[in-house]
Amino acid sequence: MTKWIKYPLIILATLVGLFGIFFCYVYFSVDNRVKLEKPLAVFSNTKNIKRLDSVTLPSDSVTRYITTLMKQANVHGLAVSIINDHELVYQRYFGVRDKRKNESFIPGTIWYGASFSKTMLADVTLQLATEGLIHLDTPLYRYLTNPLH
Repeated sequence: MTKWIKYPLIILATLVGLFGIFFCYVYFSVDNRVKLEKPLAVFSNTKNIKRLDSVTLPSDSVTRYITTLMKQANVHGLAVSIINDHELVYQRYFGVRDKRKNESFIPGTIWYGASFSKTMLADVTLQLATEGLIHLDTPLYRYLTNPLH
């Protein structure tokens, strides 16, 4: 390989490596730099939760169910929000955000979730398709009452 090709490739590889290190530093250190000025208010879970099949559940039964699942799966921290008809009806923070420091999971906690939400959305979508509530071949806009902007 000639030096006219070799040196630009070395410089390019070095720049890509440095950019990668910088990106990882910024991405993984966000929660250490962001501080809330005042704590967010805790949501009051007073409303019932309506499932897609129109069954209504009291919020305390959802809390008990999630707590049981967390113990079974050995999950140390979790945040759950449920929206019915464009309204937040349930929001709860379970466990701790840092098990070593025993820091509670509170409103406003910033945590690294990677691409976990994609997996959850895919799982829920397939469950709805299995139950016949949606069809995977139907365009998404047909299920929306208001268009996305």
